[in-house]
Amino acid sequence: RQGLFEAAHSGTLFLDEAGEMSAAAQAKLLRVLVDGEVLRVGSTQTRKVDVRVLVATHRNLEERVQQGLFRQDLYYRLAVVPIRIPPLRERKEDIPGLCEILSDQIAKDLKVRPKRMSPEALQKIANYTFPGNIRELRNLLERAHILGRREEIAGDELPIEDKSYAATAPQKMEMRDWLRTLPASVDLRELLTDFEKGLIERALEQANGVQAEAARMLGVSRSDIGYKVAKFALG
Repeated sequence: RQGLFEAAHSGTLFLDEAGEMSAAAQAKLLRVLVDGEVLRVGSTQTRKVDVRVLVATHRNLEERVQQGLFRQDLYYRLAVVPIRIPPLRERKEDIPGLCEILSDQIAKDLKVRPKRMSPEALQKIANYTFPGNIRELRNLLERAHILGRREEIAGDELPIEDKSYAATAPQKMEMRDWLRTLPASVDLRELLTDFEKGLIERALEQANGVQAEAARMLGVSRSDIGYKVAKFALG
C-alpha cells in the first residue's frame, strides 16, 4: 500500500520528534533522502519520490550526534535550513496574540463563543515559565473555555503558579546545605529512587498528565516516561 513518502510526492512531509527515531528508522530515512526512492513493504520494486522533508525536535541533534544516538550523515542531510523556535518563556510578547488565535481555534472546535483574556489573566501567565510551551497554553485556554462561567477568562480560572527558572537557585542551595549535614548512614539507591519518582510526579502534574509533555520537560523519551510511570505505579 502507499506509504507516507508516496502520499507526499510533489509535496511536503513533516516528521515530528525526529530526535527520537531509532537507528533503523534513521537508516531508512537517509536512504530515501540520498536515493529519492522508496520500497513498499513486501515489494521488490523501488518507486521514485520527490518530497520536501521538514523535521522538528526538542532535542539538540548536534549533541545526539556526538553521543552516537543520531547519524551524522543524516543530520547534515536534514540540517540544510535549521530554524530555532524559542520556547514560549523567551517570547512573552507573543502570548496575547497566541491567546486570541488559540481561543478562536478552541471555540470553533467546541462550537462556543471565543473568550478573551482579562488583564489579570494576562498578567498571571506573563509570570509563568510554560514548561509545556504552546501546548500547555492551549490546554489552559481550553480548560477555561469548558469550565469558565464568565465572558472572559479570569486569572483564577488559570490553575498555574507564578514562578521563574531563577527559583531553582534556592533549591540548589538547600541541597548543598543538606549535604553539609549528611547523615551517618544514607541509602543512596533509595534516595535517588525517591528523587526520580518525585521529579516525574511533578513533571506529570505540570504537564496535566500528558506523558509526552512530561518527557519533553525532563529531556527524556516518551518510552522512558512510560516505563517509569509503570515502574513507580504513577498511572
